[in-house]
Amino acid sequence: MKVTTERIPEAQIVLEVELDDERVAKSLNQAAKRLSQRYRIPGFRKGKAPRVIVEQTLGAEAVFEEAMERMIPNAYEQAIKDEGIEPIGPPEVDNIDRDPFRFRARLPMPPEIDLGPYREIARIEEPVVVSDDDLADAVLEVRRSHAVLEPVERPVELNDRLKADVRATINGQQALDQPDADFHVREGMVIGIPGVVDELVGLGLGEHTFAVDAPDDWDDEDVAGKTAVFTVTIKEIKKEILPDADDDLASEAGEVDSFEELRAKLREDLRTRAEERSLEDHNEALLQAVIGGASIEFPPLLAQNEIEHMLHEVARSIGQDPRELVQSQDPKVIQMRERMREEAAVRVRRGLVIEKVAEAESIEVGEDDIEAEFDRIAGNGPQAEQVRNMIDTPGGRAMTRRNLISARVIDRLSEIARENALAAEDVEEDTPADDDANAEAPDGAAPAADDPDAAGPEQADE
Repeated sequence: MKVTTERIPEAQIVLEVELDDERVAKSLNQAAKRLSQRYRIPGFRKGKAPRVIVEQTLGAEAVFEEAMERMIPNAYEQAIKDEGIEPIGPPEVDNIDRDPFRFRARLPMPPEIDLGPYREIARIEEPVVVSDDDLADAVLEVRRSHAVLEPVERPVELNDRLKADVRATINGQQALDQPDADFHVREGMVIGIPGVVDELVGLGLGEHTFAVDAPDDWDDEDVAGKTAVFTVTIKEIKKEILPDADDDLASEAGEVDSFEELRAKLREDLRTRAEERSLEDHNEALLQAVIGGASIEFPPLLAQNEIEHMLHEVARSIGQDPRELVQSQDPKVIQMRERMREEAAVRVRRGLVIEKVAEAESIEVGEDDIEAEFDRIAGNGPQAEQVRNMIDTPGGRAMTRRNLISARVIDRLSEIARENALAAEDVEEDTPADDDANAEAPDGAAPAADDPDAAGPEQADE
């Protein structure tokens, strides 16, 4: 048996195997015997018909196909053993030739990750500021949540609330159908696609038809760049009457005694949420910096596995059997797979980098850590045991382990980045300013060498 190997991009190896004629003949004879035991060959007992007769009766192609079912797997297993190759998944076999018999297999190999200079990243979380405009918007939302809606007989205005049947077609095909929809007409609001609110303002009760062009970069590829024809039947228009921003509103909305206390509570809530978002953005920026500086190569198999995982998530969210969705050949599901491909690759890169950083920084998660996390999630309430039984599964433990490792990796990266940023600040503070360097020299000191007005020895003699 002749074996050649070639390393190709995306962490794969191409394995080419050629079998000698004797081995092929033996495999064909064994295949013919199996077929003669399985099928009745006239004039011969089961398993006794010679190969030439079996080929005449069932066809040489049938014998060859039967031989390949065992010949290729056996040859493949021997080849990777002899070559010391350890793939992480099954091979993709193609280019099968008969004379001489040979085949080619593409093997997925372990990913290759070089983290690069990740220990040089310098970053400190940005301080959070809650502006007066942010607070004003929060107060407005509170007032809106306690507004009174009054029916009016006039055209639609911004901030009105409508009850309407909303339908839309694209190229004659129904794209949206929402009877008795109940919604506010807010600036920037999206109803199906952007731009519908602008068309609604100024309309009265009754049926109206108008066309809106979807943006070319709209998320839904079936809608992007196309014209949607909307038919909207407005059944009711209500005006929004906001309560005054006073102590009464504070008492009703915030369980506080004064409007100033409500403002303080809202500001603190805004600060808390802003700090959470800031921390998320900071952590994501750190991880993206590491990913951006890393060299990552992985086989397509990993992205394919991630797509299947994403399909499982979709299936669970819509109450469908995950296996049906994963195995479906419906054109819409195939299209969904293609849309998921880029996101799947992003997830794989992210996971590989986190694993590599954990390895480099000796970050581990033990069984005690997982148990403690389960205790935290389940809590101490009456449903604690039930919750724990739901999450304490092999899959749940694996996911919890990944989450804990990811969190610890982020913490470590943040620590490294902060230390580097503070060290850089210290260096800047210790560096003398240009003005200090050019300060007037003391009596008897030589003038600066780069001072064009300084008189050298030769000028002094003159």
